[in-house]
Amino acid sequence: MARKRPSTKSLSKSNKSDTESSRRTYAAPIAAVAAVVTAFILHLRFFNPAAPNDRQKVFLQWIVDNGGVFHPIQHGEERLNVTLEEFLEFGGWGLALNLNTTIRNEQCVSKNTEEKQCQLTAEEPIVRAYDPLFTIPSSLIITIPRILETYASTTFYASVDSILRQGLKGSNGLSRQVNMMGLVEQDVILALYLMAEQCQHEHLELFSEDSFYGPYLDVLPPGLIPRLDTFGDEEYKVLNDEVLEGMGRESKRSLREMFDGRNDGKERMTLKSVLLDMIQTKLAPGSSSNFEEEATCTSFESFHRFVALISSRAMVLQSAKRLVPLAEMINYQALPEIYESGNRPSFEMFHTIGQDGSITVRSDRDVSGEADFVKEDGTAVVQLFEDYGPVDSSLFVEAHGFVPHENPYHCVVISGQVIMNIISPNGIEKANNRLIRRALQMLGLAPAKSNIDSTFLFDVCVRKDLTIVEDGNLIDARPASDAISVVSVLGSGSDALLKDRCIHAIESNDARTIEVQCARYPMSTSIVRAALKDAAKSIVDKTTDIQLQDVEANRSEQMTVALRFRIEERRLLNSIASLETNR
Repeated sequence: MARKRPSTKSLSKSNKSDTESSRRTYAAPIAAVAAVVTAFILHLRFFNPAAPNDRQKVFLQWIVDNGGVFHPIQHGEERLNVTLEEFLEFGGWGLALNLNTTIRNEQCVSKNTEEKQCQLTAEEPIVRAYDPLFTIPSSLIITIPRILETYASTTFYASVDSILRQGLKGSNGLSRQVNMMGLVEQDVILALYLMAEQCQHEHLELFSEDSFYGPYLDVLPPGLIPRLDTFGDEEYKVLNDEVLEGMGRESKRSLREMFDGRNDGKERMTLKSVLLDMIQTKLAPGSSSNFEEEATCTSFESFHRFVALISSRAMVLQSAKRLVPLAEMINYQALPEIYESGNRPSFEMFHTIGQDGSITVRSDRDVSGEADFVKEDGTAVVQLFEDYGPVDSSLFVEAHGFVPHENPYHCVVISGQVIMNIISPNGIEKANNRLIRRALQMLGLAPAKSNIDSTFLFDVCVRKDLTIVEDGNLIDARPASDAISVVSVLGSGSDALLKDRCIHAIESNDARTIEVQCARYPMSTSIVRAALKDAAKSIVDKTTDIQLQDVEANRSEQMTVALRFRIEERRLLNSIASLETNR
């Protein structure tokens, strides 16, 4: 049976969601990946190296001119404000503070230094958790209701609703109640809006004025963010994951068909025709009535780029996606102390919506005196980070186009068949198989009329501490660890007394007794942990590392992401396999 990846409270760019949603079924075997990579780019923002610094300044001034507020941060005698800086190791822009202060490490003097961080003399945090950083007014925030209001006098609503319902399986289409819409549907609508603004910005000769969002468009990454559905055959081969590959290919196929139409000879409304209608309403009087359909800004490639941008950058608050300029430029860094304590504050505590619709962004951590680099004038640059939420790294690949170097919430999928082989290397006798099937059916871990054989165990997603993600935390779903316990006691033959007690419990037909004697018996937790550890070790022993340098030359950004995902999978497997367990 296939076990789902963890349901996520996807709290970050594009999927910074406050609602739980089941991610995916993940049944593919773990691929061969490399061990530790020392130079690891955490977030690929694909900053345009040709973009001059004045674009940064114009963008920040645009925020202030339209009511944005940068909350002052007192540091000694300095009053600091959040700004944008280029971080080469992150591939582009990031949010930062610039400090005029003394650096302990005298060699850390420029962006080009090999030193990644430099310790400032200040011992007190520069910023404390929950301190406000900046406030973005509602006039700058792009939302679905705002788009519907902008194009209320057109056929936008009816056309897009129909296209979404036909193009996305199970879609509820477009709704004025945004929390009823899927995340992909919201990505599509936000992308269309930005495409129309981009066309206006690129073709000023056809419009009476520039796009209001011109300064924002100028600082967005010009390239295609390498999320899952931008992969090609070679990248999918390296990723070596049938489920992720299927998801990526299906995403691109559905996006292309919705935008360009199907090649079946039937006339259908397309997102491209909707986009051209949107542009038509913005054209200056006397301009050509037919905007160039082949213009770069109306191509599928442009559509795909903006969908990926929205997917990576928009945040979800109150179940609705919002594209918040500047807020979406905070780079990722996990908060392991929150993971360890198990007491995680909600994303909305750091992104508060005011009565006027503005959004105030607060620091989610104390920021100490660690400068990423020092400018030639002595200004120390301290980057600000944000934890995107307790999500598995597959989501980062799928929606954000990068792989975190250290994600405490990452889990590795171990197939049920591998666990079965660990528990019973020689297979399970038919009599025991029937007992297992009966016990699992009584516990609600198998369908009542299933014909279970030796492949029945769920695939499980295991974290570095040997916990199974969502094990017993989902409504109407029993813990997968119970099934492993049942199979261990009935299929391994390691403890005759435990097995005898379990058999008697099954014969009683009492679910509670079966649970106690077959699934929650003494040492069951240790037995499950040992089985998971040994399963991870068996995977490690049977795979061969792929070194990053094997595809170093001319590799694409997508290839880098694919490799790093496999690397992190292998790193986690190694960690699990080396844990000490009590048998």
